[in-house]
Amino acid sequence: MEREAYTRKEIGERDGWECGHCLTPVPREADPRDPRAPQVDHITAVVQGGADTRDNVTISHRYCNADRWGLGRRCTPAQAGERLARAVVVYEARRGAAR
Repeated sequence: MEREAYTRKEIGERDGWECGHCLTPVPREADPRDPRAPQVDHITAVVQGGADTRDNVTISHRYCNADRWGLGRRCTPAQAGERLARAVVVYEARRGAAR
């Protein structure tokens, strides 16, 4: 498998900190449990033969990355944004209840 070194910051800056799934801003710093937290996502999964290279990754929200693979389907950027918004509401409510 082809590999090259890269960082989340490098990919985020290259992509303008815009999620490759829902096309909304990705915060540079966020609690790792926050659905908006930045992650690097492989466009073609490594297990499906994708390379671990800059050309095969994009910055994404943690939720968008997990939701995409968990559902086993692709959705439109608008649908992804709506799903992320619902996840953020749940996260914020849980966080507020824990305080």
